[in-house]
Amino acid sequence: MEVVHGVDRTLFEDYIKPKVADFTALIRKGVLESSVDWFETPRPTEVRQYIHEILISLVAIHAQVSATSRALLERTLAALIVEIVNEALLCFRQISRFGMGGMLRVRHISSSQIDVSLMIRQGDLGD
Repeated sequence: MEVVHGVDRTLFEDYIKPKVADFTALIRKGVLESSVDWFETPRPTEVRQYIHEILISLVAIHAQVSATSRALLERTLAALIVEIVNEALLCFRQISRFGMGGMLRVRHISSSQIDVSLMIRQGDLGD
C-alpha cells in the first residue's frame, strides 16, 4: 500500500508542479514586474489581466480534473490555491510601501483567493 501512495504522490506532484510554475510566473509578473506603483496606484476599477489568467486556468483545470476523476478535484484545487496564495504573499511582502489604492488591490486579490479557498473546503467547487 505504501508503494501505491508513493506513486499517487509522485503523479500528483508531476501534475501540479508545472501548473504552480505557471501561476508563480503570472503572479510575479503581475505584482513585481508590472509597472504598478503600489504607493501611487488609484483605487482598483477592474481586475488585472494576470488575475483573469489565473482564474481562467483554474476553471480549465477544474474541467480537466472533473472529467478525469472528480475524487481528485478538491485535492487538486486546494493544492493549487495554497500555492497561489503563498506566492502572492511572498510577492506582496517584497513591495516596500503601499498607498490606499495599492492596499485595496491587495485586499481585493486576497479576499478573492480566500473566498475560493473557503469554497474548496466547503465542497462548493466540486459540482
